Amino acid sequence: MTLCTRFFAAIYMTTLISASAANLDEASLSITPQGFQPQQLKLSGQHKTRLHLRNHTASAAEFESADLSREIIVPAHSEVILYLPPLHPGIYRYFNDFHTSESGQIRVP
Repeated sequence: MTLCTRFFAAIYMTTLISASAANLDEASLSITPQGFQPQQLKLSGQHKTRLHLRNHTASAAEFESADLSREIIVPAHSEVILYLPPLHPGIYRYFNDFHTSESGQIRVP
């Protein structure tokens, strides 16, 4: 691969990465001894969302949502990232499958 080809390939990849990052929303959800914080998370729903799930407890948690078709284990004192597609207006419920009384919802206007 010539230097010129490498240069244009790098420019192309940078453009793709920049374009996808511009259409990516960010949100955070914490798991505490009191449950999910915030209990109601508002998202625009217009773009993909990178959801940071932070577990501030001494035990693992399992974020689960049938509405979102997602489930992921969040180890104790750790963070995982969950990607959500653009969402239609509505309410999307989630809960901690290890402690089912801990729940919350995502609201998309």
